[in-house]
Amino acid sequence: MTGTTSTATAGTREQARHRRERLAALLAGRGLDALIVDSPAAVAYLSDVDIRSFARHGTAIVLREDGGIVFVASDADAISLDAAGYDGERALWTQGSEKTAFAGTLSSAVRRSTGGVRVGVERPEIVPAGSFGLFGLSYPPGTIVPAGDVVADAMRIKDDDEIDRLRAAAVLAEIAYTATVDRMHAELRAYEIVRNVDRSVRGAGGAGWWSLSERGDTQETVHFPHDAVVGLLDRRPETGVLDRSATLPFQVHPLSQCYTGGAGTTIVLQEPSAQVRRRAERLSRGIQSALDAIAPGVPGDAVHRAFTTASEGEGTLVGFSVGTGPGETLVAADAGEELQQRMALTLRAFAPGDAGAPGVFFQSTVLVTDAGAERLDAVVPLRLIELY
Repeated sequence: MTGTTSTATAGTREQARHRRERLAALLAGRGLDALIVDSPAAVAYLSDVDIRSFARHGTAIVLREDGGIVFVASDADAISLDAAGYDGERALWTQGSEKTAFAGTLSSAVRRSTGGVRVGVERPEIVPAGSFGLFGLSYPPGTIVPAGDVVADAMRIKDDDEIDRLRAAAVLAEIAYTATVDRMHAELRAYEIVRNVDRSVRGAGGAGWWSLSERGDTQETVHFPHDAVVGLLDRRPETGVLDRSATLPFQVHPLSQCYTGGAGTTIVLQEPSAQVRRRAERLSRGIQSALDAIAPGVPGDAVHRAFTTASEGEGTLVGFSVGTGPGETLVAADAGEELQQRMALTLRAFAPGDAGAPGVFFQSTVLVTDAGAERLDAVVPLRLIELY
C-alpha cells in the first residue's frame, strides 16, 4: 500500500491522466475552455498530489480542454511537488507578497492555457467579488463562470482504480479503529491515543489525513489535533484527559494514495446510563436501516427516511460522496438525487448528549453496487463499544 506522499508511479500518473480527460470532456460540453480548481480534493483528483501540507493559500490547477494541466504553487512547495512525483507543467510564484504573487502567476497560467476565452472556477470565491476579471486580467462579463458542479459530476462515479484506492483507504480506517480501541483507557491522555493511532496507520502504509472541514460548509468539533488521522469528537472544553463518565465518540479518516477512508464509533469506559444505551441502540438501528436502503435508483431522501423511521427520530444522518476528499451531499432529508452504481459515500449518524455532554456517533463508508451497499470498513462495528 502506497502512501500519499510517495513518488507517483507511471501507473498512477496514467490514471490521473484518465481522470483529467474525463473532466475535460465535461468542460467541452459546457463550452468552457479551461477550469481552475483549488480544493485539496480536486487537485488530488487531477494530479495525484496531496496538497494538505502545502501553503494554505496559493495552490491551484488550471485544466485545459485537451486534458493538460498547469500546476500553480508557491516556490516553497516545489520540493513537496517533486517528492509527490509530479513531473508535469508547473508555474511557481515567489514567496513574499503572497496574494499579489499568486494572482499574477495564476493569471499567467490561465493566459497561456486558454488565451483567456471562457474559464470555469471550482469555487467562485477565488475570483474577487463583483469582478469580471481574474486577478487583473480583463475579460468580458460572463467569461469567468462558476463550475463546481462540473467537478462534482466528474468525481461522482468511481472507476476501477478509484475503487481499489477506496478499498485500501478503508483497510487503513479499520486499522485505525483497531488501534484506537486497543489504546483507549482512562489513564491515557487524548494526544497519546491520537499519536499512537497515527503511527499505526502510517506504519501500515497510510499517509496524511482528510477532514470534512475541507468542504467549507460545516463546523466540526474535533480535537488533538484537527489534522490527525483520528479525532475525538464533541469535547467541550478540550482537557486532554479522558472522562470515564462520558461517551467517547471518535472518527478515523486516513488517506491512501490520496483517497479517503472514513469510519467512526463510540466508546464508553463505564456502564452507560439507560438513556445513553437507548440512544445508541436507536442510532445503530437507524444507520443499519439506511445501509439496507441504499441501492441504485434509490433517492438520497428515501435513505434518510429509512434512518429516521428505524431510529425513532433519534439523531441526525448525513451521507456525502467521498473519493479524494468529501464531495456533494447524497443522503439527507432534502437529497433527491438517485444513487448510482459505483458511487462511494460515507454515512455519519450523530445523536447529541444531554446538556452539552458528548453524544453518540457512528460512521461508515460504502460503495453502491448492483446488490446494494457494500460496507468498505465492515470491521468497524456500528454499536456502542463498552471497554470496562
